[in-house]
Amino acid sequence: MLATTFPMNDFFNMKTVRDTSARHVSQQTLDYRAKLHEDKLLLTVDVPGVKPDDLSVEHLDGYLTIKAKREETEQLLSLRIINEDYELDELTARADLGVLYLEIPKRPKKVPRKVQIL
Repeated sequence: MLATTFPMNDFFNMKTVRDTSARHVSQQTLDYRAKLHEDKLLLTVDVPGVKPDDLSVEHLDGYLTIKAKREETEQLLSLRIINEDYELDELTARADLGVLYLEIPKRPKKVPRKVQIL
């Protein structure tokens, strides 16, 4: 399985993910890494000390929002999945030892359909 890890600046230039997190004093953003595979996009989000019940993952119109509540503070990560090759409706998430793993599969490549002429 081919996997490539990109520095985030190079990754943004690839027009796949854009960080749109609000950068307010009262909200901290979450650290994350992205890894492209041939058939999926993997996001790894650091959430040390956060229980799975205190995590929230939502998506709407290409925006992926991750919230992590830790005591009195809430950390937020909002990403725009720009590349339409990824199927956000098929996103899966799991948390393990302070890390949230998100897997977004690629859509199957479209192939032209030949139409028979009668």
